[in-house]
Amino acid sequence: MPIEFKSSNPATDLAAIEEFQRTLGFNLPACYRDFLLKHNGGRPIQCVFPITGFADPIGGIQVFYGLGTPVKTSDLNWQIKNRIVHFPDGILEIACTDGNDLICINTKTTDAPVYFFDHRPSWGNGIWRDGDLYAVAPSFSEFLSKLKAKK
Repeated sequence: MPIEFKSSNPATDLAAIEEFQRTLGFNLPACYRDFLLKHNGGRPIQCVFPITGFADPIGGIQVFYGLGTPVKTSDLNWQIKNRIVHFPDGILEIACTDGNDLICINTKTTDAPVYFFDHRPSWGNGIWRDGDLYAVAPSFSEFLSKLKAKK
C-alpha cells in the first residue's frame, strides 16, 4: 500500500538532495532518495509502527523530515545542525514521533535499516548510547510497508 500524507512539503529535486549529501559527507541510500523525490516528507496518514524491544512496542510518526520545508524543524538540514546528540557516522534521523523521539536509518547499507531512537536518556547530556536505538525494520521499504493508520 502506498503511503499517503495528511500534509506534505513542497517537492524537492535531485540538486537539493545532492547538496544535502555534500553537507552530510555521504550518499543517501537510493530507496530514501526516491522517497524524498516522491514525497519530500510530511505528516503521514499511515503513521503507526511496531518497535522491537522497547517498553512501548508501538510508535507513531508525527512528521517525516524533508528538504526546503516551510516548517524549519521539519527540515533535514535544520535537524542535522540542531541535533540533541552526536549520532554515529551513517545514522540519519528522518522523522520524529509523537513523543519527539526519532526515526533513523542506517545509510551505510543499500536497504537502509530503520531504527527508533529513544532520546530521553540523552536529554541534557548529548551522549549517544547504542542501547537507546531499537530495531523497527530491516529496510526502509519494509518500514514504509509496516506503517498503519491510527485506530
